Amino acid sequence: MRSKRVKAISYSCVSSEPLYDVKKGDEQIGDLLNWYSNNQANKEAREYFLQYLEQNNYSQEQIKIIKHSDWPTTVGWCARINTIVKDGSKKCDEYIKKVIAECIKNPPKQIIEQEEKLKPTIQDHLKEQLNDVYSEIEYQLDCFLENKCFNKNNFDVYEFLTEKNVHWILAEKISNHYISTTLQELNSAFNQEDEQLVEAYSHLMGIELKRFIYFVERIVYQSKQYKEEKQKTQVALRKPRRKKVKTPEQLTSKVKYKPEDEQFNLKSIPPKEIIGAIQLVVFNTKTRMLGTYICSNNHGLTVKGTTILNFDEVASIAKKLRKPKEVLPKVVNQGKTALRNTLEKIRAKEKALNGRINSDTLLLKVLQ
Repeated sequence: MRSKRVKAISYSCVSSEPLYDVKKGDEQIGDLLNWYSNNQANKEAREYFLQYLEQNNYSQEQIKIIKHSDWPTTVGWCARINTIVKDGSKKCDEYIKKVIAECIKNPPKQIIEQEEKLKPTIQDHLKEQLNDVYSEIEYQLDCFLENKCFNKNNFDVYEFLTEKNVHWILAEKISNHYISTTLQELNSAFNQEDEQLVEAYSHLMGIELKRFIYFVERIVYQSKQYKEEKQKTQVALRKPRRKKVKTPEQLTSKVKYKPEDEQFNLKSIPPKEIIGAIQLVVFNTKTRMLGTYICSNNHGLTVKGTTILNFDEVASIAKKLRKPKEVLPKVVNQGKTALRNTLEKIRAKEKALNGRINSDTLLLKVLQ
């Protein structure tokens, strides 16, 4: 696996540059700074300082702040002096650290805020990770060919993807990419289907080309294997989506009912009281049907749209009243047992309730 490459400093003008003499010490600093000031541009001072920061292991966040800060060009010359000569001027070193401390202590707020707004998206991170993976695989392919290590290359894509914790979506793109590009080209060359590809891979003998095809096929297979196993693991660890709980007001917001009736001098209870009740008593002013919904489980009654749910279809019945003005006031004020007795005494044919209520329905009471 390749190590991270560090940007090299340009030494194009080292031959004409005056070097810091350790024996003379800091008495020569003035002459050195004058030389840089007269022979180098501000742009180069900036480049020297940023390269110094990278070589001395300052964090990317610190470099970003310093990069957008205002600092004198002198610090760039000091950075150059101590970069060329290791363990150079202590005076320069102290000055550089002082400037760095001031920049970090007083960062340019406006520029940082602008950069915060332009934070990379998840797609940007995935694209960057995919490019890194492609770079490593291409490097391994080059090594395979250049070194002709047809029996010694132990590059394992599955282990590499695992180490980098690559998303399974990227692993799928990797396998598809090498199937449609490299592997297709190699097979065309091996089967002599394309003259240009045959010539391009003519430096490989038949057996070498065949082994190279196998190497690419292994990359494709291991990428697919990683994708399948990683996807299964992520699905297994994914937390189930939490169902949003609606309030009683939200559940009953579309209920159509009759708020009050002047003829019978009755008012409906708020529909929200239906939610969680074990019994609901309703009266249809148009058909004169008195009904009672009995809950079928421990969760209580609920509503969907304009329909009552969770009621016992056998126990929930309705009867037609001959004298509603005499019966209804009793029903409104009675408890569970008295209400059941009242309904049993009504001499009328029982009718099954279907759960639907409308603008003619009074919601008389609920029992909890």
